Parts: sequence; structure tokens; C-alpha cells
Amino acid sequence: MTRIQSITLLVGNDTLPTYMVEALHRVDLRTSASIELVVLTKPLATESQSLISRCVSGIKKGLKPILGTDQQWVPIDEIDFLSNCEIIHVDPKQRDTVGVELPDEIVDRIADETDIVVHYSVGILKGSILHEPTHGVIGFHHGDIRCHRGTHAGFWEFLRNEPTAGVTLQQYTSDLDAGRILCLEEVDIRDTDSWGEVREQMYAASEPMIAEAITKLNDPDFSPERVPPDELGEMHYSSDVTWFVRLRWLVAEIRGRISK
Repeated sequence: MTRIQSITLLVGNDTLPTYMVEALHRVDLRTSASIELVVLTKPLATESQSLISRCVSGIKKGLKPILGTDQQWVPIDEIDFLSNCEIIHVDPKQRDTVGVELPDEIVDRIADETDIVVHYSVGILKGSILHEPTHGVIGFHHGDIRCHRGTHAGFWEFLRNEPTAGVTLQQYTSDLDAGRILCLEEVDIRDTDSWGEVREQMYAASEPMIAEAITKLNDPDFSPERVPPDELGEMHYSSDVTWFVRLRWLVAEIRGRISK
């Protein structure tokens, strides 16, 4: 199979969290591959949407003492190693009730010009983008897909006082969080006191993983791990976070702060 030389970055936001910037930077530094194309699925914001976005950002900052996360967001056009990339704005098509599908002409261009797609925050991909690029589409699931699938990163591990949390870098299939495993990191979270701390440790563990996956995919003897359907983990939905679950989370957060 063709060695990975060129990458498409497929993103749903015009900013990236610092862990993702670092993960991509390590690809640039430690592999022969480079990001050649950025496909941005976020529509160009109107003035009113920009105002809403600023309000949401303000709310997130207000919740930072509770959520405990220190992730910063970096505009794509301010990331040095992406400065020479062409950025294409795309309006994806809605597929079913939860999936998104890229226009055929965009898929064709990605497959013609690059070898692999790195996905961040676009949604559940459907259609030919999953198989047209030589090495498909890869992306993170912040959880071990053999234990926890769906939402939210590190939440259930923290709530259930589990000793570890997994980070999966997967090669996507049409099924949610059921891809072929390229890399899997287990993070010790026994000393964490908040959900935010759990997430921060998971994000830190993510940073070397994309470069590691590309190195593996360039090895002709490497085969991604296929997890049988009956060995996949529990699927979590946003609707699972009931008021009772939120109360349990709040108690766990308070207990963690008291124990410091």
C-alpha cells in the first residue's frame, strides 16, 4: 500500500484545541507526511452567529473552575505549519438523522491529492469518504472503544471511579466508535479529582498518537485491530446524562475538591 505522504485535515471548526495542534505538529516533525489540504465544514459565520459563539465562549470560561479543563483553542489560520495549506469551505449533506456526508467532488479531490484524512469534530461521517482515500479516515475517540463509546470524554470513567481511561485512535468505519484500532493508550486516572483532570490527562496522552499511527500504517506488516461487535463497549448518549446522573457528577466533583 502507498506510503503516507500527504494528509487532508477535515475539521468542523475554524479553531483547534491545543492537544490537537500538538498532535498534528508531531506529525509534521516526526514523519515524512505533511498536511496539504484543510477541509472546513463549518459554514462561514454571520454576525449574529459570531455573537452567539462569543456568548458560548463566555459561558465556557465561566464554567472553567467547575469543569477544570485548561485546553486553549487556536485559530487554524494562526497555526504556522498549516500556513501553506489551502483551506476549502464545504457544506456537508445531512445523512439519516445523525450522519454527515461530503459532496462527491470534495471526496474525489481529497482522494486524488492526499493519502489519508485526519478528522476532528465534523460529526459522524457517512459515505465514500470513509473508503476513497488510500488509508481512509482516522480520528480520536477519547475512551477505550472496548469499554465506552459515544459521549462524553472521560465522564463515565470519572463518575464510576474507574482506575483508567482509554484513548483510541481509530480508522473509521460506518459504525459509531467501532473503527479499526490504530493506537490505544490507557491513562491512569486514580489520582484525578475532577472530570476536567481526567480529560486533561486523556488529551495529553493523545499528542503522540497520530504520528505513531502514520508510522504504523507505513509498515507493510501492520494490521489495525478489528474489534468484534460483541466486544465493543457500552454506547453512551447525551440523553443518558439525566438530572440524577448530573447530581452524582456534582457530588463526585465536590468530593474531589474536598480531598485535595
